[in-house]
Amino acid sequence: MKTFLKLFTYLSKDALKDYAFSFWVLLYPIILISFYFVSFSGIMNQEISPVRVAISPNNMYHHVFEQAGEHFEIIDIESEEEAKKLVQEDKADGYVQDNLDVVVSKESGVSQSVLKNVITQIKQIESLGNAAATINFNQSWVKETKSDVSEGTMMFYNALASFTMYSIFSGVVCAAYINGNLSPIGRRVMGSPFNKGKLILYCFLTSMIINIASNALLLAYMTQVLKINLFSDWTGSLLLMLMGNIFGVSAGLLIGTAQRLTMDARIVFALMCNLVLSALAGMMGSAIKNFANTFIPGFNQFNPVALVMSGFYQLNRLAGSAQMGRTYVLLGIYTLALLGFALLRLRRTRYDSL
Repeated sequence: MKTFLKLFTYLSKDALKDYAFSFWVLLYPIILISFYFVSFSGIMNQEISPVRVAISPNNMYHHVFEQAGEHFEIIDIESEEEAKKLVQEDKADGYVQDNLDVVVSKESGVSQSVLKNVITQIKQIESLGNAAATINFNQSWVKETKSDVSEGTMMFYNALASFTMYSIFSGVVCAAYINGNLSPIGRRVMGSPFNKGKLILYCFLTSMIINIASNALLLAYMTQVLKINLFSDWTGSLLLMLMGNIFGVSAGLLIGTAQRLTMDARIVFALMCNLVLSALAGMMGSAIKNFANTFIPGFNQFNPVALVMSGFYQLNRLAGSAQMGRTYVLLGIYTLALLGFALLRLRRTRYDSL
């Protein structure tokens, strides 16, 4: 234990002295999440207000909106010109004409979409020979459950899944510590009687602890400073983050064994792998995710970043972990395969000179 603590202290100091490593692993996640919060806080805290409907008291469909209760705010008008003026001045979300045509402003939003959908529903019901009064706005055919986490957290789950696997960079550095031709520490180890198996284990644990500390700092910032309610199932979510960290270190170890690449090239390759997987999972917008689902169908069903992201969503938004077995099994298989190949390539190597 004392040997591990000494090595952990030494390796941690060496890693944190690298300003690029410190920035990308410790500071960049906080900076990006801050931009996310500023950009999407309006979506997360959005409240749907009653739809303001301008309609004539003599309109035969006036009673349909009356029975909707608090869902609609009815504005009685005397003329079509008055109604259009209210819509143009944003004092009404839409004007319902006697023939069920709807007039809305050019800058349509949620309220206008709701109004148009209601009108469409009225037309469909009447086309079936039923009266519009048969619409029951208070009846729901969907069973609703409430969650303690904030709305609009999907984008944050995606970012958190990506940052969970930032341990891939620590894994690349870990491989450098074990190869005598890549780092001063590696040269010292190769010239010492230190057990290589223990060194790999200690480096692996050090890499995990550094990234877990970064994740903990990010979680504290998101929950305590930004006040985002991320998790309702903390146990399952933290277990998922741990598995993501283990997967990242294993992937980094394997990338770090690529002897034909320079150290900088290995870091860039690890970064590109993380960015591509994160983008295809939806971190950079739904357009790229839709592209992946269209042209690479099924890819995100096995994408490790997408697995962690969907795991966060299922555990905390769907309030159940019955389907998490597949996620845990796939991440476990990926980790064992990557780690196995990495250990095979990290077996003892002879050098002509160091």
